[in-house]
Amino acid sequence: MAPSTLERRDVAWLDGHAHEWVAAGLVSDEQVAAIRHFEHLDEPAAPQRLTLVAEVASYLGSVIAFAGGAAIIGPNWEQLGLVGQLVLALAIAMVGFGVGTWLVRVAEAGTERLGSFLWLVGTGGVAMAAAVIMNEFDPSDDTWAAIAIGLPVLAIGLGLWRNLDRPLQLLTAVVGFGITLGGIGALIEVSLWVAAPAVWMIAAVFCAVAALDYVHPRLIALAIGAIGVMVGAVMFSGVSENVSAVVAMFTAALVVAYSLHDRSLPLLAIGMVEFFWATMSSMATLLTGMVARLIAVLIGLAVVTYVALRAQRIGRGGPIDPVA
Repeated sequence: MAPSTLERRDVAWLDGHAHEWVAAGLVSDEQVAAIRHFEHLDEPAAPQRLTLVAEVASYLGSVIAFAGGAAIIGPNWEQLGLVGQLVLALAIAMVGFGVGTWLVRVAEAGTERLGSFLWLVGTGGVAMAAAVIMNEFDPSDDTWAAIAIGLPVLAIGLGLWRNLDRPLQLLTAVVGFGITLGGIGALIEVSLWVAAPAVWMIAAVFCAVAALDYVHPRLIALAIGAIGVMVGAVMFSGVSENVSAVVAMFTAALVVAYSLHDRSLPLLAIGMVEFFWATMSSMATLLTGMVARLIAVLIGLAVVTYVALRAQRIGRGGPIDPVA
């Protein structure tokens, strides 16, 4: 059976719009059927190999096994020596990548997610091995250790992600990039006045590219970018609390505005949390007077009251315009 060239989200989109195209006279029922046959969508679906309960149980079992192993090995970590530590780390990597790859190749939704999780475990094993090697060279050098750990994590994340629908591998690549960038910044002693706007701009560009649907999975990428721009805003607090508060408020407003435009509730939730933090930061730095804080309270109450009254008026007069 040849696999479909369409992603699962594309299949759902096709099924949801095909009847509209037929009704509009753009295509016929026979043409829609031909498209489905060409993409092998009319063939019976393969039996589900991993139920949701079994998948969750696999995650829980992995976590329990890891926690138990850490509890056993942790107190005796130093006694293992360099060779023993490396063997353990590489064993974790080999099991994670080996079993994970096998599960992903099964090409079933549940096994792909579980395989992606095991890839994350394997990446952790590589990071552990890098940390062991760097600790052997110089236990006190955190800068080069960050670079030595971040680079392989970044490379593995990018190699496994490849702009496919693999959220954990996208997160892995982002974490590796962040660790590497932090290590390089500390190595060349970059000022926060440079580092903060650099982080903000990198995250903003990532958000823009994700918004244009060039990065997948799109929602996860947008969430990562939204968190990244706020991290950049917070970094300004190391040099100026006032500047940090202003940038944070501007950033949170952008995230909220775009989430409303995109009609994305998860992104809106992130934006509202960021807006709350930015508001509290502004109260502690910019709006320090009682009068200014009272004005802010009154403005907030006025906005809520206006929205409530407008909703009541529109509800009596007809349907609510979602854009207005």
